[in-house]
Amino acid sequence: MKDLDEGRFDELRSLLVEHATLRSPGAGVEGIEAIVAQAARIHVPDDGVLHAITNLSIDIAGDTATARANLMVSFATPLATDEHGQPPMVHSIQGRSTTSGPAQL
Repeated sequence: MKDLDEGRFDELRSLLVEHATLRSPGAGVEGIEAIVAQAARIHVPDDGVLHAITNLSIDIAGDTATARANLMVSFATPLATDEHGQPPMVHSIQGRSTTSGPAQL
């Protein structure tokens, strides 16, 4: 998934077999070129993208393998900045230490 996260869609070709299929809530596509095209269409290179994959299960039957996994994808679109180059929703939180316990906010 690092290729997706880093926007290197062309490198996906080396990971796929010619008759690969992809089924996701967004669409189902078949073939290397269709999978690469969908990845490039959905993932904007300027956005921060992180794929977290768990519970991978691979079933092999003869010369066919089927993989299933839980997948969570986070997209982080760059924020606009103000005249000081700061995102508009940045807030400063200050605390003070006390003798009776942890810092109080």
